[in-house]
Amino acid sequence: MTIKGTVKRIFTEKESGFKILSLNVDDVRCVPLDKRNPDYPNCITVVGVMKGVEQDYVVEVTGEWEHRPSGNYWPWHWKATDYSVCEFETPRLIRKFLSELPSVGTELAARIIRLYPNANVIVEKYPEKLTVIMGIDKSKAFQIQKEFLQLKERRSLDSFLQKYGLKSEDISKISSHYGNNALALLRKNPYLLCMDGFASFKLCDKIGKDLGIAADAYCRLSCAMKVVLKSMAAAKGHTYLTEELLIEDSNEFFRENAVMECTFSKELLAERLRNLIAGGEIVYEEGRFYHPDRYQNEKDTADILLRRAGRPSRYENVDESIIDECLDLVQCEIGILLDSLQLEAVKSAIKNSTMVITGGPGSGKTTLLNTFIKTVEYMAQKIGMPKPSFSLAAPTGMASKRMAASTGKEARTIHKLFEIHYESLMNSTEIKQLETDIVILDEVSMLDIDVMAHIMRSLKDDTMLILVGDRDQIPSIGPGNVLSDIIESESIPVVRLVHSYRHGARKTILTNANKINNGDEELVTNRSDFVLYTVPDKGSDKDCKRLRAVTERVFCEEFLSSGKDLFKIQVLSPLRSKTQASVDELNIVLQKIANPKISENEEIKFGRAIFRKGDKVMQSCNDYDKGVFNGDIGIIKLVSAEKKILQVDFQGNLVEYSGHEIEQLKHAFATTVHKAQGQEFPIVIMVMTGFHSMMLLRNLFYTGVTRAKQRLIVIGDEEAVKYAIRNTKGNKRLSALCGRLRKGT
Repeated sequence: MTIKGTVKRIFTEKESGFKILSLNVDDVRCVPLDKRNPDYPNCITVVGVMKGVEQDYVVEVTGEWEHRPSGNYWPWHWKATDYSVCEFETPRLIRKFLSELPSVGTELAARIIRLYPNANVIVEKYPEKLTVIMGIDKSKAFQIQKEFLQLKERRSLDSFLQKYGLKSEDISKISSHYGNNALALLRKNPYLLCMDGFASFKLCDKIGKDLGIAADAYCRLSCAMKVVLKSMAAAKGHTYLTEELLIEDSNEFFRENAVMECTFSKELLAERLRNLIAGGEIVYEEGRFYHPDRYQNEKDTADILLRRAGRPSRYENVDESIIDECLDLVQCEIGILLDSLQLEAVKSAIKNSTMVITGGPGSGKTTLLNTFIKTVEYMAQKIGMPKPSFSLAAPTGMASKRMAASTGKEARTIHKLFEIHYESLMNSTEIKQLETDIVILDEVSMLDIDVMAHIMRSLKDDTMLILVGDRDQIPSIGPGNVLSDIIESESIPVVRLVHSYRHGARKTILTNANKINNGDEELVTNRSDFVLYTVPDKGSDKDCKRLRAVTERVFCEEFLSSGKDLFKIQVLSPLRSKTQASVDELNIVLQKIANPKISENEEIKFGRAIFRKGDKVMQSCNDYDKGVFNGDIGIIKLVSAEKKILQVDFQGNLVEYSGHEIEQLKHAFATTVHKAQGQEFPIVIMVMTGFHSMMLLRNLFYTGVTRAKQRLIVIGDEEAVKYAIRNTKGNKRLSALCGRLRKGT
């Protein structure tokens, strides 16, 4: 049932859109006698989520009667389940609407209404009639019509989308993206909002259900399959999917995200898949199914790398004796004698436009880079060439700072250097060329195929490129296995540094890192820099609680000994959730140790998490507008519970979060190994639980171990540690980059 009327007063209005209002009904007959307030028979109380509804608006509200005795108030009210705003029911509303037009304003709107009480019809269909009003010529009349239609479309779009929880700023972006025909487009296919990144599939599915779109509609199924290829595949590290996986994952996606029917036959999905290929919405190549953007990113990366590999560097013709002379000079200056492999690596970097340097911690990558930079600078001066410009970058803020400290050159994050934002990752036209002579990128194992494609497109043809990374670490969080694929293809010159030069405080850590890589289960333990606390854990709740308790005790001891510096100590766990020793559970108990509640300090509760001043937090996604990226770690400096605002200091970058933005933050007293990639900490406490064998991987264990700069404490089940060293399988990533590089396309 639907009741129509005018909003006379709004009693309660919450941020969620929930309102309690008084509605003056058009037809009192729609209010049953036993539901009428005898004192105000034409007025009813309406409750529900009604975003965008304001006083004096005429609305149609669908719902049902609800009886709730509440003191002296009339006990019957109308509970709204749906609503629509009727924009032009009264001259008062029409005047209010017209006054918002840039060409009209309050005074002119009043004059129009005096002459034409039904001005909405006149403006929309017969604008030339407005010319009888002083101050309106034919040109202005049609300008008023244009503005009227635009605002009407926007208001209708607002009314349509606000009821589904979309915010005004998001609706503005949607309106700009789809233009004046936005509402018609979205009524026909609401799933466009999902494909273009404005809303989740579940929200689009709710809209689709309300609009009567069939469960097996082409727009619905094609959207789901494209999302699976773009997001779900990427989350598993794949750049493409096979037909079997795509159909299987599509049904899984429906089960987890659908509002309507969620399981379809393989035959129907295969038919939709063929339609998508025919329409160019999915790319098919040799048994591989790609999202078009990701296909282009993978292909462009391969094409540009191959083109660069065949091109000599700007120093190709420099005499070998000059290079040797400059190398001798640099070695004397820095006081280090390079071995033959390192010397050949520097020469290779000088002679090749693109190359890869790979090796574990302590293998001399930093020494090699410093030598290369200084040698090139001396060499350019000696042969009379201009001093080269360098651009150094790494995926995370901490890694870039380490790079700057070790080289003496400015280093930035890759996102800042290449001006990467979300749109540019999937749109080659959004890319700006980098004006520099030599680019050196560290921690390249963390780069996914989308970021790598952006980098490749950003480089000038004559820019020299050096890729540095440890291929034995876990691959990127995003799709692809870029560094490993490039190395395995053998299409780009690669220098492998295998000797460890680092001694002292980190010696045992590096020894054990090499043992892990070689599959040697007999680790060197109970040394000052590497300690193993054996805590049996077979996955029972009791075992996990014991493991967590030991972690708490060790953290407390190390936290106090580090001077309570949260950046000096980091707890790592393979699992985000599901056990008492997971990251989520550990963060709750470690917060109580490191930053307990103090009565005068404000705090904000968001889900299970309680954020307070002094908390260590991590950015959980890329926010290109704020300039913070997935994995960045900071400390909360300000909390305003009243305004729902947090300010976080990301090592000099002060960032503010408000309202729903807070969900981007996670506590970082403990974090996963994946999230710690690219970071280093003086003290690392690593939890190894036997609960989830899928996360006990050699490269994951190796990555966690190599995060420690001074001291590593492993807490967990001894068999879990040995299993992780043995397990090299992991989840195989589907990527064709290596094959493309090998066959030349």
